[in-house]
Amino acid sequence: MALMGTLNRYFFGRDVINSDIVSHLTQAVVLVNQSLDTHEATCDANIYVVNFMIVHELLNGAKDRALVHLRGLQKMIELRGGIADLEPNLKLLAKVCKTDLDVTLHFGTPPVFYRDEMVGISSHMASCGFVGTASFASFACYRAFRHLNPYLQRILLDACNVTAFFTQGYRMDPHILQETIASFGYRLVRFQPVGVPLLRSRLDSICHIALTALTTTLFFQIGRRRLMQYELVGKHLKDVAAAGLEDVDPDVRLWLLFVGGVSVLPEREESWVLTKILETARDGFVRDWEDAHRRIMQFPWITSLHDLEAERLWYSALRMGVEVE
Repeated sequence: MALMGTLNRYFFGRDVINSDIVSHLTQAVVLVNQSLDTHEATCDANIYVVNFMIVHELLNGAKDRALVHLRGLQKMIELRGGIADLEPNLKLLAKVCKTDLDVTLHFGTPPVFYRDEMVGISSHMASCGFVGTASFASFACYRAFRHLNPYLQRILLDACNVTAFFTQGYRMDPHILQETIASFGYRLVRFQPVGVPLLRSRLDSICHIALTALTTTLFFQIGRRRLMQYELVGKHLKDVAAAGLEDVDPDVRLWLLFVGGVSVLPEREESWVLTKILETARDGFVRDWEDAHRRIMQFPWITSLHDLEAERLWYSALRMGVEVE
């Protein structure tokens, strides 16, 4: 009930009396604490409730309370035998992993779990008839990223395959999609959490933050509205861009800017992205949106998910350029 009250603000723009939310949340905590002394202490229902408590605190930006609940959730799942013990309930497993990643991307803290099912995901795509590739060198983006960290190269290869799967019109089972989000998210934050200083290699920094931003577009959202704004990811992306992109391949720069523009950057911060897109288009002699789109498509990109918003950014950048001139 507390979570529903908070979500009312998002979906309907209606505020529920704060005291009602606090009352429901307090009652939930009391009920969970009472059950911790019973044989049902680590049951699925309790894990669901604690997970919802974390989401509630995330939506309200309450970092300390969210982390307290997350540590409690971690202990409960450890008593169950670890995250893999939740596999009989795939829906619960997906929710726990997603919440863990939400906390990590929201606050820059390390995740408390880890899950990578990319081998099974690749097998699922193959069973659908998709013909992927195991060679990163066969992708168009290899030229730009041939000196990338090998660990990131592997993630980039998987991202190229997964996005090609969707762009070619294949559909993914919802459970497999959740496993895909977790697999990308956990591997990326294991390589580097979003709240730490930039990587020594600029190319690694660009690829890492672009793939992180891209992964967030697979999370639940309505248009550009989303429950979590991932402002820390947006700040990190802005820091990467501010560190200097002038000597970076223009096509890589375009991908980074468009991925950031359609994912983690709020509309109030669009101006600097539009300026960078315009500068990059001029540096790379990009003729029009079709040419820009062709260049972006060398990299991980899902046409049905990203094209509409990216095209809007392109024409907004052009209009801004005309106004400046």
